[in-house]
Amino acid sequence: MPKKRLKGLYKHKKSGYYYINKQIRGRRVHYSTGEKTREGAERWLENWLKGIPVLDMSAELTFRDAAVRHLLTSTRKELTKDAGKLARIFPFLADQRLDAIDAFSIQPFVEHLLVEGRKGNTINGYLSLIGLILRKCGREWKKADGRYWLAAVPHIPLHSVTDARLPYPIGWAEQRMLLPLLPEHLKAPVLFGLNTGLRDSEICGLTWSQLRQLPDSGLRYFLIPASAQKNKRARCVALNTVAQRIVQEQWESREGDHVFTYQGRAMCTLRNDGWLNAVARAAQRYEQVFGMPCPEEFRRLRVHDIRHTVARRARAAEVPELDIAAILGHSSAGGVTGHYADAEIAHMARQLDKIAEPPKELASPTLRVVASRYA
Repeated sequence: MPKKRLKGLYKHKKSGYYYINKQIRGRRVHYSTGEKTREGAERWLENWLKGIPVLDMSAELTFRDAAVRHLLTSTRKELTKDAGKLARIFPFLADQRLDAIDAFSIQPFVEHLLVEGRKGNTINGYLSLIGLILRKCGREWKKADGRYWLAAVPHIPLHSVTDARLPYPIGWAEQRMLLPLLPEHLKAPVLFGLNTGLRDSEICGLTWSQLRQLPDSGLRYFLIPASAQKNKRARCVALNTVAQRIVQEQWESREGDHVFTYQGRAMCTLRNDGWLNAVARAAQRYEQVFGMPCPEEFRRLRVHDIRHTVARRARAAEVPELDIAAILGHSSAGGVTGHYADAEIAHMARQLDKIAEPPKELASPTLRVVASRYA
């Protein structure tokens, strides 16, 4: 019986090499096999699918070899970001032997990022990725003779962070000014975040299949699986009255399985041109509305500042720290974030109701003017 031809291979017209272009584990893989015959390309693909590294192990392994294997085999949610980071790392490290990479050989790349004006946390993101790949070389990936790709894993120290941008929880008046300036498809998810404390990725990833309802009270909540969480622990998202209303409105106009969509498709992030343009316009109006210069932190307002806003408002409303940790899905909440009783969910919803509206004592004339102009 003739052997079945493997799908997902095509021959590049100009180079003559066969390429793999295939959806694997939910990701599109597009990579050269380095083979000019169909038989050789199919062997390459078969070996890769079996998890066998297709490399000349008699040759010196380079950082490029390790990076490619990381991109082809990793299941990290940040894999797309990893590819972008590696594109910047390659001019400095791609052809270096793995056993020659250490803190000193990486220093030219770090200095290049500093010249570009990159902040410490950004630099550490690149260094952490390099360290992750080197650890795989020294602890996971083996050659045909059973030896690891690296005999010893070098220590890659992180860059000292002295320039981190401080969190900027927005005030109620700033919220009233910003929300109307957002495009329509961002207003609901941003307001939802201001009432739940969810991360950007968690808001965009919410699906209707995660929606639950308490049998006695009818109170709705979301249960995010551990696989979709940063700390790999299932998380309950309690909903206050504002969030409940938003969920109902989204349900009535739902398109697909995701709660928040744009043109019928799930959103990757809330930080897009619509967000950036709205923040820029709000910053321009800031002095006119408040009679004071716009803070630099507001000019560079991040979506993650929504989460800091929830934490600050909850503390101002005297919500206990353990409840705040549970609301935000922090690991420090202990067992609260693992298994939820109906009473706990209802309790968190009541605590979030304390930040659904601004406290009455904050209803100053300035706030009332802003509310009337931008409500």
